Amino acid sequence: MSHRLSLFVGALALVGAGCSDELPASNCLIEKYRIDGTPLTLLPDARLDRVGAGFVLLGSDGDNVRWASLGTDGVIGAERAVTVPAHVGQPWFAVAGINGPMDHVVVAFVPAGSPPTGAVDLMTFSVAFDSPMPSPPAVLGQIPAAAQVAMGSGRGGMHAGLAWAVPGGSNVSARILGGDGRTIGSDLVLADAGAFGNCLRFSPGKGDLTVGYVDMSGVPPAPKFRAIEISAAGTAQPAFSLQVGTEPPGCVELAPTDTGYGVAWHSDRIGTFFGVYEPAIMQFPTHLILGDVLISPEAGPMNLGGLGWMGKQYGVVFTRATGAEVWPFDALGQRKGSLPVFPSAVGHTGSVSTQPVDRVLYATYADYQAPVDKSAGIRFLVKVSCP
Repeated sequence: MSHRLSLFVGALALVGAGCSDELPASNCLIEKYRIDGTPLTLLPDARLDRVGAGFVLLGSDGDNVRWASLGTDGVIGAERAVTVPAHVGQPWFAVAGINGPMDHVVVAFVPAGSPPTGAVDLMTFSVAFDSPMPSPPAVLGQIPAAAQVAMGSGRGGMHAGLAWAVPGGSNVSARILGGDGRTIGSDLVLADAGAFGNCLRFSPGKGDLTVGYVDMSGVPPAPKFRAIEISAAGTAQPAFSLQVGTEPPGCVELAPTDTGYGVAWHSDRIGTFFGVYEPAIMQFPTHLILGDVLISPEAGPMNLGGLGWMGKQYGVVFTRATGAEVWPFDALGQRKGSLPVFPSAVGHTGSVSTQPVDRVLYATYADYQAPVDKSAGIRFLVKVSCP
């Protein structure tokens, strides 16, 4: 069951992470939807994938993959789960279609007993979205045992994307999968130069699927964010590459706009940066929006948790162990007022998963009743818009 709570931002206390000056209230609107706690919604790392006009919430407890549809109004569908055969590490998962969009869940895994080095089999199976009867696992191919692997759902609901790369290696490869878990077309080599650094993942973008990662090419390494759009036909578009500071960054957040992308990242020992990339003018001015020296040690670190575009403003999500908040910025990196922190009963939440949709930012996270017990609590879906 979902319960909607809505508020317009009024006068608020400072949420500026150690800043001494108060900020005026933002003109943005926050809407909060409360979702009852279940084995899926209470998973700390459940992922929000954008598919069609809504979302699917997916997650794994290690042995099982769980999923349910989730509307933009916070209404969640029937929860399903499937057990993954004995495997090494975590399984990967996404939705795809056979007879229609999002009618199957595809699960990939490395079977138990695989060697820790060399090549390992990559297995997949699929299960109907509304039925827990899986197909027999099949070998999809082989990948390096040391590879980072990412999987994501295509926006159209018919394809899933699977990407892998070895840290320090020079190739980033991907496969497009159908709802039966089988490869569609040939493997895509997304990068054959440079050096894969970290943070391979599917990001919000303009295509059906968007793969992003950090490239650490050069001597000394010069961090770059590389992203590739993949169309609904399964073809990779030309990659774009953006310099992201001089220090190794964490994962880069991407938000598509009408004319380009908003980009945010955190650089070690410096702080969080934001920039707007517009391919038509080939410029990427960046701005330090939160220096690490301004963060109060008593309050703990503020981690970058997501990014959205709301038309005239961008929303940068920052997370702490006790919860999250969104800061609105203009394209020049100027903060445009303050917003309330995301709700939490006792200040103990799971990780935040975000999706920008048109000119709205959605975020979801589990909210627990006690700091240790993750079996009791609720989940929130938060919608942020700036009229």
